[in-house]
This record gives sequence, structure tokens and C-alpha cells, in this order.
Amino acid sequence: MPMPPCPNITWHEGAVPREHKEALLGQRACVLWFTGLSGSGKSTVACTLEHALLARGRLTALLDGDNIRHGLNHNLGFSAVDRDENIRRVQEVSKLMVDSGIITLASFISPYRAERKRVRARLQPGDFVEVYMKVPLAVCEQRDPKGLYKLARAGKLAGFTGVDDPYEEPLNPEITLHAADESGGLVSPQAMALQVLQQRRTISANLLSRRSVLCGCAACAVLQPGSLYQRFFASQMAFQMQRYEGAVAPVKQLLFDQLFQAGHSVATLLEIGIGAGPNLRYYANRQGPDNDSLQVVGLDPNPAMAPFATQAAVEAGLPLDQVQLQEGLAEAMPFPANSFDACVCTLVLCSVQDVEATLQEVQRVLKPGGQFLFIEHVLASPDARLLRVAQTALTPLQQLLADGCHLDRDTWLRIRDAKLSPVEPMRFQIEGMGLIGPHIAGIGRLE
Repeated sequence: MPMPPCPNITWHEGAVPREHKEALLGQRACVLWFTGLSGSGKSTVACTLEHALLARGRLTALLDGDNIRHGLNHNLGFSAVDRDENIRRVQEVSKLMVDSGIITLASFISPYRAERKRVRARLQPGDFVEVYMKVPLAVCEQRDPKGLYKLARAGKLAGFTGVDDPYEEPLNPEITLHAADESGGLVSPQAMALQVLQQRRTISANLLSRRSVLCGCAACAVLQPGSLYQRFFASQMAFQMQRYEGAVAPVKQLLFDQLFQAGHSVATLLEIGIGAGPNLRYYANRQGPDNDSLQVVGLDPNPAMAPFATQAAVEAGLPLDQVQLQEGLAEAMPFPANSFDACVCTLVLCSVQDVEATLQEVQRVLKPGGQFLFIEHVLASPDARLLRVAQTALTPLQQLLADGCHLDRDTWLRIRDAKLSPVEPMRFQIEGMGLIGPHIAGIGRLE
């Protein structure tokens, strides 16, 4: 048990306030405390969330129950007293992290309400976010990734939570994550991570941005979601892309005709990064099986795009009851598995933070046999050496000016590796487009 502090010990406040550190990092520090039974997915979701935050320029620290017991808490067992001390030490480390402006992800069974309440009380109001992995014991025991339930049931592991030691469910957690969605389908770790980002607004809305903030000044603040920058970028995409859209129109018309041709059942379509809605005109007058109306879901991380996409739907003659616009990230889509017959992705994979995670999500949300239509500007071929050099050199500037766009991505390799590829993509050059002239396009299928 911890000893009370000696009377000659004095707490010294740091010379640099926490707020200054947060401003430097461009984030709001907090502790996301993942609690749940062994096998509920705490560590998996916490790791996925850390990856998502890191991809968005956020500084994080991950405290994992097993890892902590290899070092800081190696001398503790699993008695009630030792469990309590285990969490007490973690709470102090968490406080140090938060006071340094760091977003802290703590993944611990932490079975007792009293110890979780104590961690909350040790932090400032709003700093403790309890994330309850609400997964039934039977499901956790069926998963049993470490074989611990089997050992506990055999009497070879005493004091195991859920078997011969209690787990006290949170009464009022800020966030509750379920292993299955309403239809009974499994929820991916990426989707759970997005739920955490979307539900916990006190973490700060800037966690949903693909762009990090360099400091707390007014100039950097315009890069925040819903900011002047997002509105400006949305208007640029709405009004400054006509020349590009005219040049690429023959390719789009060809591919969309193939997508909807007879024999291909497309009733539900997801467009990732729908932006200002330039593709909506290609969906007008399309019908699903049995002459049902095509239902389109448009996903975009920039809420300022929605008014332009709505106007594009009206101008295309696409009834608004056929179009649903939703804010969200391509790397962690808020949809159940096997939701869509087709997925459209045009000029998106150049700017997502994690191409592999995006394509994994495409595979997850597509139904078996679902189609994946893509049109992307890419890194020039090796024989266009000067263009490749220019694309590589100017990518950092392009990322700043065009919401994270990369000029130097060889996107085809990622699509091919994701097994969403056609036999061979179309490769073409859009004349007059300079650095974004080289393109690939095609339709893949999820087998």
C-alpha cells in the first residue's frame, strides 16, 4: 500500500502551464480509459485509435495493462490490494502525461468501480473519459486470445476476472462500445475508434481533422474543422474544378456506365470523399434491382462540403431522399460490414492519411461481389523522370494547400495489394493538368 507523503515534501507547480503545452501540440489532452473484460478488445481498439490519432498529427501515449506489468508494476500480483496499487500507479503516470498535454490511452481491465472513480477524481474535470468495452463474458471467453479463460476454468489460474473474481460494470461511462452492431454484424476496431473520436467532443473537435495544428495562434486556428480553411477548400472544390471535370468526363462516363450495366446489381452506393458532389450527375436516373431507386451515401470529413454536394444533387436531378451525406473518415467508416453494393473513390486516396486502412474499410463495408470504382492521380511513370522529381519535391507544399493531397503516391500498388483490383487499370494522362496529370482508373470487385 502507498505510504502517506512525509511532511517535508512539497508539491511544485511546473513553470510551463499545461495550456501552453497543449497549444504547442495543437490538441486537448485527456485520458481515454478503456475498461472491460479480458478479450473484450480494449488493447486492439486503443492501438487502432492511437494509430488514427498519430496519423492526424496527435501526440499520444498508450498504457497497456500487460506492458505496465513488465516494468513499472512488475512486482505486483493480482490480489485485490495489488490490483488497487496497479491502478493507482497508472493513474499517476496518466496524470503526468495529461499535464504534459499528451492524449493518454489507458487499457486496463480495472474491474472495480472504486478504483476507476479514484482515477477520475485525481484528474481535472473532463480529463477522464471512461470507455467501456461492453462485450459479454461468453464472447470474451470464446475469443480467449491468451488462453487465460481456459486456464482459469481448469483451476490453474486463480483470481481471474469474470471467472472467480468480479467485474463491476461502469454505471455511467462516457462511451460504450459494443462488439456487434444492430444487425448482429461484428464492428471493426477502426469503426470503434471512430466512435470514440465522434462521441467524445470534449477531446476537441480537431481530433477529427486530417490536419495537425502547429500552435495556438490565430493563423493556425483557421485549419480547424468548420474553420475558414475548410470552407475555403470546399468552395475551391466546388467552383475551381470545372476544367478538370470536363477533361476527365469521358473516363467517368465509361466507368459509371460499366458500374451500372445490366447484370450488376447496385442498389446501395457509397462514395468516399464525396466533396462538392461532382459525381452525383452520373448517378441520376440510375435504378437498382427491380427498378428501385439507387440509394447514395456520401462520406466526407469536411462538413463544409455538404451544402455544395446538396446543390449538386439538385442540379443533377437526383432526388434528395436518395442521397445521404455523412461526416466521417475513410480510414474508419461508421457503417456496418457488408452494407454497400458499390463504392466510388475519385481523387481521394491521394489525401487520406492511411491508404491501407481506407482500403481495408472498403473491403469491410462492401458486400461480397461488390464493386470498387476508382479514379486517382498518381506518381508519374519512371520514364517521366523530371515530372516524378517535381511531384516528390512539391508534395509537402501540395499537402498544405490541398488538404493533405500527395502528388507522389503510387496508388495502384496499394489497390492491387488490397485485392480490389481489375486485371489491369487504365493508365492515362490528362493534358494540361501538370503535376496531377498522370492517372489510373478502373473497377475492382470484392470476391
